[in-house]
Amino acid sequence: MDKKFVKDLSGLNSILNTRHSITVFVSATDSNPNGNPEDGTPRQDPQTGEGMITPVCIKRKFRDYMLQRYPGLKGLEIFVRKGVVLDDLIASPYEQDKETKAAWDAALKAKKGSRDKAILMQKATELAMKYLCEKYADLRWFGGVLNTGDREHDPANGDETGKDEKGKRKEKSFLRKTAGTVHGPVCVTEARSINRIFPIRDPITRCCVTNAVDEHKRQTMGEQHRVPYGLYRFNVYFEPLKAEKSGFTNKDLETVCEALMHMYDFDKASGRSRCIVEKAFMFSHESKYGNARDDFLENRVTAVLNPGVTIPMKTADYTIGVDIKDLPKGVSVKELKWECTE
Repeated sequence: MDKKFVKDLSGLNSILNTRHSITVFVSATDSNPNGNPEDGTPRQDPQTGEGMITPVCIKRKFRDYMLQRYPGLKGLEIFVRKGVVLDDLIASPYEQDKETKAAWDAALKAKKGSRDKAILMQKATELAMKYLCEKYADLRWFGGVLNTGDREHDPANGDETGKDEKGKRKEKSFLRKTAGTVHGPVCVTEARSINRIFPIRDPITRCCVTNAVDEHKRQTMGEQHRVPYGLYRFNVYFEPLKAEKSGFTNKDLETVCEALMHMYDFDKASGRSRCIVEKAFMFSHESKYGNARDDFLENRVTAVLNPGVTIPMKTADYTIGVDIKDLPKGVSVKELKWECTE
């Protein structure tokens, strides 16, 4: 187990009870940070020409970092990942957790339509949610809709064959193994470039063909898309009012910050070889309700083109900083740094 998660710091395992927000700057140089699934072109606002990276893409980077950096580590597993059936994962507490299974079995035996049955079903759902949130970091962080799950026949409904009093055919009754809906305390916004981007389309050739039908062509044509340079900005919010239900702790806060600063470390590819988290400024409040409005604090963080620069081609073309003068009472700010996780 990694030493980072073995150490026992005071309050590290307690539920997050103060509000935080992070303003992040990501640069993309000769890379495609988030291509359209239709044609692979970099996402771009058609009105302003600004580049965009979706929250889904950013959260995928967080998840992939955790999968590669802490594979299988207890409490840090990832729910949304390749090669899994989500319904199977949602139903897993009903087989693997004793409390959930006991509540479920009791619900199956309770009389259909009774108050006891509804209470037991709700209890099983809440226990399943707790089990999954304790196991999967991304559920604790971002939440998830867990209302699908496997169906199981309800034996308390009696014989499902035949017809009812009105002559209608009886339908087989099912109960669904669900885990409710988790509202995660971590919110990631869309990333948008500071200035307009100018994507480039690179035609490429391959010295072989895919199948024998095209053998006479001797080569295959294709294309790649890249952004010569773009500086993107997005925000991450931590809402403690949602932390208790998902079980989000101060340790999770540290882990999210780590994943944020390292999210491109293991994500290198020819299409995004130079994507870097350049700067990240974290505002922390003393109150769980916040000591100042988020937009008021975000406006203190600026990225301004240096004099004489018309088309930025590197991060040094910007002056990035945060105004710390006269911060609202109860608010502090610090710059997050990339650190070796060994």
